[in-house]
Amino acid sequence: MAQKRRIDDTRGGTNATGSNDVPRKRRKETSETDAQLRKIYEELANEVSEVRLKAAKRLVLLLFSEREADPENIDKVLVRLIRGLCSSRKGARFGFSVALTETLRNLYSGQEEGRSLTKSDLGELIDRVTSLTEPEGSASSQAVLTEKMDHAFALEILTSLCACGLAKTPEGVAIWLTAASLFPDLQLPSDVWQKQDPLNSKNRTALAQIMRGGQVANPEIVQSMKSKIGTPQSTPNFAWKIVFTSLIKAQKHLPLDHTESLDTDFAKFWLEAFDHGLFASSSSPERKSLGFHVLTNMIDEAPGWALRTVFSPNLMRCIINQRNSAERYLHEAAKLPLNHVLSRVKHEPGLASVFVQTLLVSGRDDLNLDRTTQSRTIEGCLALADSTAVSEVTTFLRPLILRPSKADKAERWRQTIADLLLSAVRGHQQRTPEPQTGAIDENHIWIPVFELLIECAYCDPTSSASAAAARVPPMSADSSKMFQSRLLSCLTHVIFTVRDESVFYPYFVVCQIRDCTGSKDLELSFRGDKTVRKAIKRSHKILDQIAQERGDYVFTRKQEPTSSARRQAALRAFKLLYSVTLIQAYSEEPDAIAILDELETCYTSRAEKGPQDENSFTLLVEVLLSYMAKPSVLFRRLAEQVFGTFASELTVDSLQSLLDILAKKENLGGQQELFDQQNDEEDIGDGDTDDVEEASDVEVSSPGRRSPGTDSEEHSEEESEEESSENEADTSDASTDEADPADNDEVAKFEALLRQTLRTETGDSADDSDGSDMTDTQMTAVDAHLSQVFRQRSQQLRQKSQHRDARATIVNFKNRVLDLLLLYIRRESASALALDLILPLLALVRETRSRQIATRAAGLLERYFNTCGKRKAFPRPAEPAAVRELLRRVREEAGERRASKAHANVCASAGRFLEKVLLRLGTE
Repeated sequence: MAQKRRIDDTRGGTNATGSNDVPRKRRKETSETDAQLRKIYEELANEVSEVRLKAAKRLVLLLFSEREADPENIDKVLVRLIRGLCSSRKGARFGFSVALTETLRNLYSGQEEGRSLTKSDLGELIDRVTSLTEPEGSASSQAVLTEKMDHAFALEILTSLCACGLAKTPEGVAIWLTAASLFPDLQLPSDVWQKQDPLNSKNRTALAQIMRGGQVANPEIVQSMKSKIGTPQSTPNFAWKIVFTSLIKAQKHLPLDHTESLDTDFAKFWLEAFDHGLFASSSSPERKSLGFHVLTNMIDEAPGWALRTVFSPNLMRCIINQRNSAERYLHEAAKLPLNHVLSRVKHEPGLASVFVQTLLVSGRDDLNLDRTTQSRTIEGCLALADSTAVSEVTTFLRPLILRPSKADKAERWRQTIADLLLSAVRGHQQRTPEPQTGAIDENHIWIPVFELLIECAYCDPTSSASAAAARVPPMSADSSKMFQSRLLSCLTHVIFTVRDESVFYPYFVVCQIRDCTGSKDLELSFRGDKTVRKAIKRSHKILDQIAQERGDYVFTRKQEPTSSARRQAALRAFKLLYSVTLIQAYSEEPDAIAILDELETCYTSRAEKGPQDENSFTLLVEVLLSYMAKPSVLFRRLAEQVFGTFASELTVDSLQSLLDILAKKENLGGQQELFDQQNDEEDIGDGDTDDVEEASDVEVSSPGRRSPGTDSEEHSEEESEEESSENEADTSDASTDEADPADNDEVAKFEALLRQTLRTETGDSADDSDGSDMTDTQMTAVDAHLSQVFRQRSQQLRQKSQHRDARATIVNFKNRVLDLLLLYIRRESASALALDLILPLLALVRETRSRQIATRAAGLLERYFNTCGKRKAFPRPAEPAAVRELLRRVREEAGERRASKAHANVCASAGRFLEKVLLRLGTE
């Protein structure tokens, strides 16, 4: 009965005390779960992948099928799965890893309880896996045993290599160095390498020969046998990398700017094995190609101090020779390391200085290395350089400018370096950040470049200057002018392309020029009279006041501006005008002082009477027109930018001064009238005496071409089409001038006069006489008359050339004025004053002899009409009668006989526009 009762108790019912049987049922369910888990664990270790995946799926369903999974049960399963990762059975690690991954994914999926895996959970999980998988007990004996076995294995390999005569092969050297690096206590064979180190200086020659694949003898095994170790390869042996890495590790303490890198073991071995070996003059193209591959690996991985030595003399000679001609075998292969240089600098901009200095020094004093190698390596490095690298390069180039190694080529040398600095500024691919303090940061990227250009352009060494500041040979006047031109070009790029909103770069240049006398080594080369120096001093004082009011004074911390936004914009414009004009004054430009006086009058009047002073703005427009007349891009963009700032203040008088220029005739008389010139041949011929360098900021493009960077945010596709049509029109104008039939008429007249002169003096027909029977008296008379004929012909040609130059000057100036009017249209199209543009521009379209000017003027009017229509903002003049009178005069203009089709079209557009203006006035 007791036995039966116990069986019944296990099947259900009540116990002896009559209590509920729920605890017994829970023990039974847990036992079934354990049995299922045991079976799943067994299947997770199965070698068949399908069985393992099905077991993992069943495990996940078992744990997470219920609404609320049992945390205690899940924790036990996790412990078992983590420990199963260390199982020695073949399929256990795969199965348990999949099961553990799926369990964790479901546990931290966040779908049920909104729980996600946090950093703390991840840290706890990693610690748990580490603790559960750590072997129990002490494993020191096992580690010692493993280390001894590794030592023995390495020693056995080296012994075998020595026994087989393979220790002195590239592969054997690589194994030797690897073993010595992994096991410093290893007892290396003592009869192979001196000091048991292949990298020892006494083994350098032999190691270099081995790495190059030279003859290696093995007297210990076969004394009479010599084997050729190494054959031509398309890719470098892996041993090169191990050897160079070992050499670099031995001297890893050297800094990036280590100046004694040529004395290192790495540099000496590089010259021995690489430069004197692979790139020797007798090396085959195959070996040199292999050397280029080795070099690219070093460029990609070597530290900075090692990179200073990799461009060795023979290597640079080979690169230059191979890149000189496309017919060379290794023409493209020689470009491979140069491309890797740019790739390395792109990822590490600080290395730009290392590569630039190394390439220029190793390039046999060839500052035109980019042109010699038909690449852009030097310019590319400078374009990617950071501020530190630019400063280092500038410091490196300074003595090359002051003391060129070749005195007979000093002028060309200095111009090449100046062009290189200009290319660095223009080609920089990152926008220059403006100093947050408002002061010039000494580490700012372009400050060293400007300082060097200022020193060469505007300063001379004093009598007590140090040797570092001496110039051998002395700087010529042409070189100083050249540096001034490059400085202006750099300013043009920084101001209008980088958008120097605080205008501290031109202000910094002016202050540096003024303060260069504070150095004991330098003095200002500018020599002006007392009146000029006083005008410059007054301008500096006003400029400092403007900078202080703006809050961006150069040598102090940034202050908060004390004026409105409109006042700030006006101050910025005056600051820019004063800075650039002062630079021109220090360059001894003849009209700079007069412009400074006009600026002072304009600024003082504006400061006293405010923006309402019409005379001050009219005077400012005259200053801007004087800038527009200069051939420099800097002054043209400067005038456009300042005019755009004050466009809303344009007055009737200032607008008329612009329109008067458009009414000038496009000939020599118009030029003399426009620029107040006298009919003096000497004055007319002075304009073309200076050479314009390719890298300067002098505008050498066609008169109507606009350069990028001015109000670029407002340019549209419509303007691009307009500019292209202008350029086409300009081309057609040039072709018309070249095909002028007047030239043929003049030639015919000259030939007729020549024949008449000969016929008159000889008394014979010019066709029947060859002049052989002329007397001495007749010859003398003919010579006198021929001289007079040729003198008249030369004078005619000179006058015609002057007229052509004058026409080109007027056309160019009218284009600049149209640029200003276009800026005004964009900003003030709804102004009633803009209506005054219609009649003068219509007359310009009809009267001009330049197709380009006619096209631009008509396009400007159409742009004006379309802008008002798109913005739904038409001019609202005070008197409608004035608009009706303007409409009447437009209709009279349309009836002119000499008018072209383009003139008729734009007159029709102007009539429709004025009718819309009248309709809106009537509606109001």
